Amino acid sequence: MPFKKLSLEVVNRVGYILLDAGSRFNKLSITTIRELKRAFLQVEADQAVHVIVLSGYPGESFAVGADIGQMVHFSPSDAFHFSELGQSLFEQIESCPKPVIGALNGIAEGHGYSENAFTVAYLKRALDHLHKSHAGLEAAAPKRLLPDAVVAEVRAELLAIREGILRLMDEFRGRR
Repeated sequence: MPFKKLSLEVVNRVGYILLDAGSRFNKLSITTIRELKRAFLQVEADQAVHVIVLSGYPGESFAVGADIGQMVHFSPSDAFHFSELGQSLFEQIESCPKPVIGALNGIAEGHGYSENAFTVAYLKRALDHLHKSHAGLEAAAPKRLLPDAVVAEVRAELLAIREGILRLMDEFRGRR
């Protein structure tokens, strides 16, 4: 089923989930949250995806928050279910087995952090997940649980992903 409020593409082992409400600002409506949940399930299950990037491109914001225009019509029960839906999305992202990078753009500052510092923090988290994956591979390699060719290929992929993350971190720190 196609998406209405976002797009999803896979390029070079990266799953890009791009919020695109078709307006100036991306708002988290019921439809958007449901589509995000579905998109995350899709990229989590895709063996070709090793890293997920969530961005608000091409809008002027990553996401400005909940769609207040929609919420004004909620009953108390509707509001409760909406908050549960949103919380379930955040829990799904936090428990995602693949690194998730928030590539923030536009109006995206929050909690006293600039966009770049916030993004670098998430890139560090992705790098930590990558190092854990590499450690697991190195622990399994001597046991010969995987063919040598597979171990070599995965090592190369992890190194390429690591270099990409480090490049992004440098860009967001203003070093490139």
